[in-house]
Amino acid sequence: MRRWNYDLVCFFENVEVLCKVFNAGVHGRRHDDRNAHEVQHAAAEHQHQTQAHHGRGGLDLARPCSRDDAPLLNGDKAHAGNGKFAQQHDGKAPAGHLPALDKVTHRRHDEHLVRQRVHELAEICDLVAVAGNVAVGKIRQACGGKDAECPPSRTCEITPNIDLLAANGMRFTQNYAGTAVSAPSRCITFTGLHSGHAYIRGNDEVGSRGNVWSHEAMLADSSLEGQRPLLEGTVTFPRLLQQIGYRTGIVGKWGLGYPGSEGTPNKMGFDFFYGYNCQRQAHTYYPPFLYRNERREYLPDNKLLIPGTKLDEDADPLDEKSYAKYTQKIYSCDLMYDEILKFVEESKDKPFFLAWTTPLPHVPLQAPERWVKHYVEKFGDEEPYLGNKGYFPCRYPRATYAAMISYWDEQIGGLVAKLKELGIYENTVIIFTSDNGPTFNGGSDSSWFDSAKPFKSEYPWGKASIREGGIRVPFIACWEGHIKPGSVSDHICASWDIMPTVCELAGYTDSIRTDGISIVPELLGKKQPKHEYLYWEYPEGGGSKAIRMGKWKGLILNIRKEGEDKMMLFDLEKDLREQKDVAAEYPEVIAQMRAKMNEAHEEPIIKRFEIKKKESDKKYK
Repeated sequence: MRRWNYDLVCFFENVEVLCKVFNAGVHGRRHDDRNAHEVQHAAAEHQHQTQAHHGRGGLDLARPCSRDDAPLLNGDKAHAGNGKFAQQHDGKAPAGHLPALDKVTHRRHDEHLVRQRVHELAEICDLVAVAGNVAVGKIRQACGGKDAECPPSRTCEITPNIDLLAANGMRFTQNYAGTAVSAPSRCITFTGLHSGHAYIRGNDEVGSRGNVWSHEAMLADSSLEGQRPLLEGTVTFPRLLQQIGYRTGIVGKWGLGYPGSEGTPNKMGFDFFYGYNCQRQAHTYYPPFLYRNERREYLPDNKLLIPGTKLDEDADPLDEKSYAKYTQKIYSCDLMYDEILKFVEESKDKPFFLAWTTPLPHVPLQAPERWVKHYVEKFGDEEPYLGNKGYFPCRYPRATYAAMISYWDEQIGGLVAKLKELGIYENTVIIFTSDNGPTFNGGSDSSWFDSAKPFKSEYPWGKASIREGGIRVPFIACWEGHIKPGSVSDHICASWDIMPTVCELAGYTDSIRTDGISIVPELLGKKQPKHEYLYWEYPEGGGSKAIRMGKWKGLILNIRKEGEDKMMLFDLEKDLREQKDVAAEYPEVIAQMRAKMNEAHEEPIIKRFEIKKKESDKKYK
């Protein structure tokens, strides 16, 4: 493949609601284009109907959607000019007001459809990459996996633009994240090394630096921000793309090196970075600052509001006005979206790679008012979230979570429209994926949405677990004229396959060290080499290890307390929810798995990432 022929775009997200669509059809046909045209037609039909009813209430897929002219829903007059969302209340519907009787049936129907759709989605936000004329989707915390059960016209109403990516490309039903949480998943993706070889294997705030959990201290001293840095000289695939002439950018969340360290994005192969350096700073969508490359850019219209701040003591939890302080003027994802469009515009005449590591829909529950109103109308009233599971309180938690998903879907449509406007869409590969399964805190309600379906969604089966619900995540690849539209693959793959895949697409021909296998043959309908096994080790939550070999999944939990003697075994062809341990019936499979686990594991350089049975409660810093 000739170098520089393609641009690359990758989406890496914290999606907790965007999973099921991508893993949909766990037992689906290998290349099934059965619904491709139906989905495209339904999305177009919905767009036409929405525009007819609301004027510009539907996203115009023929042009990019900017923050200032974002479509408004339900006649909402709130306007997001210059990134400043005005909080407005018309007083027509008092707080806690229940839907009128003649609307109840319609709302219940809409609620059912949205719940189905949202459990198809599930946290997709922590990684997205865009490059040259190859767009490599998004990696975010996502989860589950079966086909939408509602009609295409209804599913497209929730996430029409993500649906179109699937309709125009290939959807993988057996794709896995690098691990169970975001920072190590990003490390694994960018370095192509699984968690038995990766340098960063868990979230690590490097607490020895000082009071790293104090947001006041971080605001005053940037050296307290951020997570453990990648080592100087780490080989990442963006760095390799730079060597062959690609312009590389990352917009969103980083978490792989605090400010001033050797692990910042500009030192890890990215020409441009905009967003949150620190994952803890991303615990608000109204931050006092973001980063442009190595420097802070302060947002004076936003004031520091410490995550975990509760409602005022005398506040009425059913009154929307009680939650006013959690909405400020500048919504970070508006600014990041503007930078994405600008990066693509500036790179249109050269090969580029863009990683869009949006924090959406990671908690806290904060979303543009117009989208929240849209889902309150569909769901009706609901119990408020009062902040008892961290982050910020929220008057309408389920509606806000769904709003975060649809808002991000709207931006995806705007990016695709921009690529088409610039005449580079056909030469761009787009990859959409996720870095872990659905979350369990901050007011999110993965069980209500059934976010990991068909896997279990509740804690400890989703995010922060290496059970299927925590690591089986969406993956879509779209490349017009090359990837068969509406195709479905059951190829078993993982995020460490992204590095060799992107390198092959971009024309990087030198040898690289990776645990991955390029999936370009699968994308192009050719014979695809397969992994002998996939391996995970996760040092948090007591320590766990897992291995996938064909239909078999081996799992060892709570290693620091119980050791590694007990390995569970599940037949995923019969038992997707990992309910029946058949280890006693297949000792020869267990023996093979143990041998492969030993082969895959290297002792970590960082002591806190060791997973061994402990004789004491010593904690590593």
